[in-house]
This record gives sequence, C-alpha cells and structure tokens, in this order.
Amino acid sequence: MDSRAFLRRSFEPDLRRAGITGACWHSLRHRAASRRVMAGVDLVSVKEILGHRDIETTMRYAHLAPGHLRDAVNRGSLTGTVTEDEEEAEEEMQPLILWCARRDLNPQPSDPKSDALSN
Repeated sequence: MDSRAFLRRSFEPDLRRAGITGACWHSLRHRAASRRVMAGVDLVSVKEILGHRDIETTMRYAHLAPGHLRDAVNRGSLTGTVTEDEEEAEEEMQPLILWCARRDLNPQPSDPKSDALSN
C-alpha cells in the first residue's frame, strides 16, 4: 500500500474512530521524534530515523533533552561530573555550544600556512 492509500484507508479512518482531531501524519512524526529525544536517543540517531539530510533540521529537537549536554561533558571529564544544579549554566551556554557544533559539522578549509606551523 502506498503512502496516500495508507493515509486514506487506514490512518484517517482510525483517527476518526479514536475521536482524535487536529492530528496529521506530520504531527505524529514530530511527536515520535520528540519522545525519542526525551528518552535519551542521540540526535544523530534521530536524524537517521527521520531521514533528515542534515543535522540542523534535527537540532530543533535538542531543547527537549537538556541532560544530553551534561552527559556529554561527564563522559569526557577528568575532574568530576556536572550536576543538575549546573544545568542552568548549560542553558546559557546553548547558543555557543550550537555554534561550535555547526563549525564541527561544517569545517572551514584550513590554511596551509597555519597547518605547517602546527606541525
């Protein structure tokens, strides 16, 4: 069954029978992605599940899992762990963290002169 036939023959009639109004296929897709992020599934996996071409599209779900930053910091920490009390500070850092993530995902061409100096 193709996607249009599924919507017409199964999905829409089931919504009516269940008394669900205002729902569409996209709202269920969005909800499924949101629940996965809130359950701790990493954003790269959610990106693959949803079939997004780039991580920027998936990043709209990042705010649903503020603990992911704490967990990421704790995994590489040599001195201790970040506690929930420090999550407020993490939220303030969110724009910087997103900027860094974008640069890591879209690295700029390196300068051969600076590369030679670092060796």
